[in-house]
Amino acid sequence: MPVTDGVQEFAEIAKAYWFIDLIASYQFGKTKNKPYQVWTLKVRDSKGVVVMQEDYGTPILIRQEIPYTDFPDGTFEVWIENGVALLPSEH
Repeated sequence: MPVTDGVQEFAEIAKAYWFIDLIASYQFGKTKNKPYQVWTLKVRDSKGVVVMQEDYGTPILIRQEIPYTDFPDGTFEVWIENGVALLPSEH
């Protein structure tokens, strides 16, 4: 899965390659042929949840619990547009 410079920098700075790998691992299953995807990682108290929707306000197609992460608390997004991972600010 190709990634933009922003996603590459995010992965390096945040040590978030696992998040990018998680997204990539779904690209041949439930998300195959979905040209637009919103991947959201929500972290609170060292626990996280990753969800994927085709767009905001649409049903969640994927949900995966992350029992431990050293990510800071907050919400982080990566979008997929036509097979390329990008940050919302790169749209």
